[in-house]
Amino acid sequence: MPDCPFCSLGDTPLVYESELVVAFRDRFPVTEGHTLVIPRRHVATYFDANAFEQGELWRAVEHVKRDLDAGSAPDGYNVGFNAGQAAGQTVMHLHIHVIPRRHGDMDDPRGGVRGVIPTRQKYDADARNDGRDVPGGGASRDAGSTGGADATRRAGASRDAGSTDRASVVGAGRFEDLPALVAGQEQHFVRALRAALTRADRADLLAAFVQPSGLALLAGDIADAARRGAQIRVLTGDYMGVTSADALRALWRLSEEHEHVQARLYHAEPPATFHPKSYIFRAAPRDDGGRRDDGAWRDDGGRRDGDARRDGGARRDDGGRSDDGGRSDDGAWSDDGGRSDDGAWSDDGVAYVGSSNLSRVALEDGVEWNLRLVSSSDGAAFREIVARFARLWESEAAVPLSAKVIRDYEQRAPVPVAAAHQPEERAAAPKPTSVQEAALLALKKTRGEGKRRGLVVLATGLGKTFLSAFDFRAMGGERALFVAHREEILDQAKESFSRVHPDKTLGTLGMGRAETEAEVLFASVQTLARKHQLARFPADHFDYVVVDEFHHAAAATYRKVLGHFRPRFLLGLTATPDRLDGASLLELCDDN
Repeated sequence: MPDCPFCSLGDTPLVYESELVVAFRDRFPVTEGHTLVIPRRHVATYFDANAFEQGELWRAVEHVKRDLDAGSAPDGYNVGFNAGQAAGQTVMHLHIHVIPRRHGDMDDPRGGVRGVIPTRQKYDADARNDGRDVPGGGASRDAGSTGGADATRRAGASRDAGSTDRASVVGAGRFEDLPALVAGQEQHFVRALRAALTRADRADLLAAFVQPSGLALLAGDIADAARRGAQIRVLTGDYMGVTSADALRALWRLSEEHEHVQARLYHAEPPATFHPKSYIFRAAPRDDGGRRDDGAWRDDGGRRDGDARRDGGARRDDGGRSDDGGRSDDGAWSDDGGRSDDGAWSDDGVAYVGSSNLSRVALEDGVEWNLRLVSSSDGAAFREIVARFARLWESEAAVPLSAKVIRDYEQRAPVPVAAAHQPEERAAAPKPTSVQEAALLALKKTRGEGKRRGLVVLATGLGKTFLSAFDFRAMGGERALFVAHREEILDQAKESFSRVHPDKTLGTLGMGRAETEAEVLFASVQTLARKHQLARFPADHFDYVVVDEFHHAAAATYRKVLGHFRPRFLLGLTATPDRLDGASLLELCDDN
């Protein structure tokens, strides 16, 4: 929309961006750090956004909050939006306000944003009077008035997002809003999974096969959900040796780093098979009077008599147990959605059952069909899926991941059979996009001029990692080093390079591994910067060095790495070329 200030942000600095949404500081903040989160697509109100956009919006809100927490550490937050002019919306492009609050910033905070906004009511007129054309102009005034259709994630009154109440950060829309059938190709299944994770208080992910490429797509979302308290269980199998040991190690790390994440490997004893794919998401119960005396929940929300308790806190009137044994120590679930010792849960949820394993192809552009079941309309089927997952999870064949379990799997995995199944997991060799082609030409010209370092600035989603893989191939080097500070970036980069360089050996340094003989090494900067690690490599050991998220390169750890190596070419990658501390990134790339 040409007259929409949010559709033409110009050089407005972004504090977060993804394929679907961006976030930036409000130019007329209610408080310091006041941030707007908007969809890239022109969407009038929250209720006009699709489920994918809604999920990404709330994921961005959580990112913004973490960023603010790490900086000025506010005491609380107001998070909200208005929908429609009758509710006070002044810019008809959906925007969610994240307003940091601090003790003493107003006399009486109990009115939430209703008590804050009147102090800023003149700003829109002031902006018009002095001719300022600012993104977010007129937006602060509609930062969450509790009248009309104002809401945070669940439709209803505004909530304080700074509290530890999970209801304030869960439920970006209803489960029923998720697509009924996700068929792959242009309809990526990963988007539905991400949207569901933002809504869920519990997620059970069941995939026969897991590959690093697929796990890398969801690792950040799983971690985000776990950090806010969602309980997540991932069950995969060893059938035919297709599951990647690297993926198992990444899953194990997730479970070690986040107490709310559990991961198990199911051993299929031949001739048995193990080929299920199901993704189950549930919400915590609402306080709507549907609680049973024993704290469990029924589909109809009705109360049972106190005698309806079962063994372990969920006994039925007939004294019998459900098919899965009622409960397990870690929270297995009965067929009727009954509560286990770890807390009460409602039957409000959704399950996808279909053909997608956890691989990039299956989650993105492969032809994969996944059908949605919603508990409100498919209650019996939903409960059956929940119960069957519980039985698999509690089976003796499902063992918690550990270093020993993964080593044993690697030793027994039938590699030839797994290789025969690679067409399911491997996409066609990628080709450079038009944007990447232009960058590759510029890099070729740079090297032709004798320059040995260069910085490439590309917006998120334009393929910086693939660009580096293509450029390494174009230069013709033997060995490459890819450096980043987050393991999910390293996992994604490893997958990208494997597709462009299928004949090269790939290895990892960091996260418990030291595969330093690989032709392409993916290294954690924290590990590589240690003196004894750098000493492993002569300065000219690598022909090509890539430093991802180069906007961090002024940090001491990065400078150690940059100062040690003398490759034929060093490539810096970033979507954020200017550091807040003013350090010049171009100096680190020889002003190129």
